[in-house]
Amino acid sequence: AVVLDRKTKVVVATCQSRLDPHRFAYGCWLLGWWYNLAWLNPELNNNGVAMLGVLRGTVELANAPGLEPYPALYSRERDFDRYVEAEDPDKLGWKTTSITRPKLIEDLYTRLVDGPFICYDEKLVSELKTFRRDKRGKPGHTSGQHDDLVFGLALAVQADLACPTNSRVSILPDQAGAPARSGQPDDDEEDENRLLNPSVLEGGAEGDEWEERFNKDEG
Repeated sequence: AVVLDRKTKVVVATCQSRLDPHRFAYGCWLLGWWYNLAWLNPELNNNGVAMLGVLRGTVELANAPGLEPYPALYSRERDFDRYVEAEDPDKLGWKTTSITRPKLIEDLYTRLVDGPFICYDEKLVSELKTFRRDKRGKPGHTSGQHDDLVFGLALAVQADLACPTNSRVSILPDQAGAPARSGQPDDDEEDENRLLNPSVLEGGAEGDEWEERFNKDEG
């Protein structure tokens, strides 16, 4: 999962785990509320349908009974399902197919090369630097590498492109009883992040380097 600040286009959080789909969905539910009721864009392929059940409130979790449906889920455009095999009445979540995958990648490519985009997360930067086209021209991770965060970012970009930009306020308080946080780091935290995360990728500034890596065939 990747959290993208829609105003600054900065990646403010990432999450990698091996949780089962229901627990991961609950984690995303909490993460979304923490970051100002962020739009969530679950990919429906593989375990995504199970995640969507939790997010819609149709699956009840033993460790979180009475969990309310998450109110800000990405919804596909009206004609989107013309290009996939089946239609869902609510059109929630992203469906990756041989036709929609190029859009997912090309929109990410445009954001990375043209900006605005800033990332201080070393793991995501590392994955982006090893994400390139193979000999058949298909984008993906190189041998021995991963691209989970790359596709998490691509889904976040789709939500950023398509979802409304309504202002929201988080209602989750700190465990110690402090007021609810906005999810945005203050100036001191931001400076600290710059020091702790020296690997920075800025679209428009270092985009040419990423473009060269992306278009280079794997040897």
